[in-house]
Amino acid sequence: MCSNIRSGQLSDWITDSCRGSVSIILGGLNPQLADIIEDMQPEIMESEGNDTIVDLVNVKLGCYYELVVTSYSGLHRYRMGDVLQVTGFYNSAPQFKFIRRQNVVLSVYLEATMEEDLLNAVTNATQLLKSSDIMLRDFTCYPHISTVPGHYVLYWELKGNNNDDINELIDTNVLMECCSVVEESLDALYRKFRSKDGSTGALEIRVVQQGTFDSLMEYFIAQGASIGQYKTPRCIKSSAALELLENRVTARFFSDKLPHVDTLVCVNGRPTSIFSQINAISRMIL
Repeated sequence: MCSNIRSGQLSDWITDSCRGSVSIILGGLNPQLADIIEDMQPEIMESEGNDTIVDLVNVKLGCYYELVVTSYSGLHRYRMGDVLQVTGFYNSAPQFKFIRRQNVVLSVYLEATMEEDLLNAVTNATQLLKSSDIMLRDFTCYPHISTVPGHYVLYWELKGNNNDDINELIDTNVLMECCSVVEESLDALYRKFRSKDGSTGALEIRVVQQGTFDSLMEYFIAQGASIGQYKTPRCIKSSAALELLENRVTARFFSDKLPHVDTLVCVNGRPTSIFSQINAISRMIL
């Protein structure tokens, strides 16, 4: 399919029922769209729901896998919920990079933000904290949909690099800019709903007291989570855990800028975004 998009010519194997639809969407060669779809291929393969167990010796470079373990004397396999990507091999042993927790999605409208995207966005934003001599200790998020439009809420626990009083170090302008950077770092659909449609409200960062995430861990362990396997959940779904966070909020900041929207390109003489073309082709394939 990507070769067809890149060349603008349809292959013989494309059925007649699809030929007309594909021709309408493509209109001509589009190498940029082909490159984007090829980059998305590992994610599409991952979303197909293939639960086949793959031995370590059979993993492939660049592909994504969910970690499955078996205890020394056990007869059961345990899905850990960690999505890993094969980044290389040391001799014949595969090397992995942690990508995200499985099936973690943040959404307030029709967009879907995965944990990997959220982590990258927060990482970009925390670069701004260096100017205030502050570091991000931990964070989680929550889709706030009790108001219209809904918006993303990020709970941040901050710490002074020199153990100074964090309340004296917080700069309102810096935290507001952090909100904007997170939004700019999210995907095209989020930015469209935020800037053009007004379907998503301004992203919010709520700063919580120091020690909040230690208390959050203690709560989940008390609910049965394993202390050895515990990881801070990046999306809060428990109402009790959410109440714990809310009771420790010390400051709130909102994004005061609209994120940019992708540049439009012309297809068949009509302006459309790259994302719209990918979305249309994805619906047709699936």
